[in-house]
Amino acid sequence: MKRKFKVKGMHCTSCAMIIENEIEDLDGIDDVECNYKKETLEIDSNKEIDTKQLNNKFQKFGYTFEKS
Repeated sequence: MKRKFKVKGMHCTSCAMIIENEIEDLDGIDDVECNYKKETLEIDSNKEIDTKQLNNKFQKFGYTFEKS
């Protein structure tokens, strides 16, 4: 199941890569695509991923997520 999120706090492609790498390490993730220019994140996963879970995981990096 694909889920889309708006991402705040990204400044460059490195930010998008950090998000992608961290999410790829989670169980049940099939594909991740993060675009800093569009401020979007797409996750294809067989597990439920919600904004609260993402915000808790990435709070230390300064990124925030909203369901789009």
